[in-house]
Amino acid sequence: MAHRFHTLDFRTIDGSNNNVADPTVNQAGTDFTRVGPANFADGFNEMTPGPNPREISNIVVAQEDAGEDGPNLTDDNGVALSGMMYAWGQFIDHDLDLQKSATTTDISIAVPADDQFLPPGSIIPLTRAAIDPTTGVPGHPATAINTVTGWLDGSQIYGSDAAAAASLRTADGHMKMSEGDNLPIVAGGIVLRKPGDFQRYGCRWLASASVGRPGEPAGRPHRRRLAEFSGRSS
Repeated sequence: MAHRFHTLDFRTIDGSNNNVADPTVNQAGTDFTRVGPANFADGFNEMTPGPNPREISNIVVAQEDAGEDGPNLTDDNGVALSGMMYAWGQFIDHDLDLQKSATTTDISIAVPADDQFLPPGSIIPLTRAAIDPTTGVPGHPATAINTVTGWLDGSQIYGSDAAAAASLRTADGHMKMSEGDNLPIVAGGIVLRKPGDFQRYGCRWLASASVGRPGEPAGRPHRRRLAEFSGRSS
């Protein structure tokens, strides 16, 4: 009886070809997929006025006093949530999207007068995201560009392009690690592809530093599995 062998198909590092009907959907460097109608003041580019974003943020993450344990965020069942909720949320969010910036259009946010944490009347600096240059015109509403893959594929660990992925691995495929099985560090920052990438990669890990850096151990399962496949310990 003849043996049948199957080749291994690996996912692409840039997220392409995950959808056979649309090979570029969620590929790094492509437009965000719009799931609802555009809502611009002029129908295609001018931002629509609305509530102060800082006020919305304060309402969404407001913590009610829960007695002797202090204020807590709770789920729909009233169960208190730890800081890991926002940290894990950030970690997952950084796997899905990172909009292209580098514009000079100022859309800074004024801190409300009753803000409990930031100086009232101060400014949170913010510039508008860059858009696909073929959009932002009548008939083609402004659409931002995603610089990472739009899939849950661990791109915040492995990168979204070949150069970043290669910079994070040793010659035998293991993830580079620093002392204590933590993320690799070069010149005080995460292994970088080019100047300016610290914000793109490094800050993604640092965003979860306040609750034990849940992203750091992510490299360990990779090393363990690779060792299993290669038949030797990490």
